[in-house]
Amino acid sequence: MGSDADFDVRWGLVPRPYRVARGPGEVPVPWVGTRAGSVAGTGTVVSADTAIDVDGRGVRVDVRRVRGPGDLGLPEGIPDWQAAEASLLKITEDGIRLSSTGEGGLLRGSWVLRRLVRAGHGTLPVVTVLDRPEYRWRGLGLDLVRHFFGPDHLLTVMDLMEELSLNVLHLHLSDDQGWRVEVPDLPALTEVSGPGSV
Repeated sequence: MGSDADFDVRWGLVPRPYRVARGPGEVPVPWVGTRAGSVAGTGTVVSADTAIDVDGRGVRVDVRRVRGPGDLGLPEGIPDWQAAEASLLKITEDGIRLSSTGEGGLLRGSWVLRRLVRAGHGTLPVVTVLDRPEYRWRGLGLDLVRHFFGPDHLLTVMDLMEELSLNVLHLHLSDDQGWRVEVPDLPALTEVSGPGSV
């Protein structure tokens, strides 16, 4: 078995989860088809409670809700915001189970699973990942006043934020160098100071 550093490099879990317990070997990804509206082609349509979408394909997952963070293996008394985003992902030869106390934890756990699927190229590690955020505010700031990025760039940035479990996007939209928000009653704001960048 390799070191924790080898595992981190191979499977790309950034930020590092709260606790990772590796098992022996790897297992194939349990694909189940495509989700509704997917661009991945034809296949079995799966629902969100039986699979998690990874790049338009479904990965079979047993999704479970638990009552509290203690049921996940976290200490009792952690802040509510941490408990709301906590998840326990278990990947074994028998399948994948994702447990959480609510929607935030399911979302966060699905991010971890997506990173593992993308890094594995068809296989997944046998592993148990207990995760919860370290900080409530995990953000990124973009200064659109001094350098304008179009909507396509912002969507790409938001996808990258998801990969890194960031939860706040701060957009700096106005300053003395420019105004980036169109206001229908005040068109001169964007006409005069909207074009260009510093």
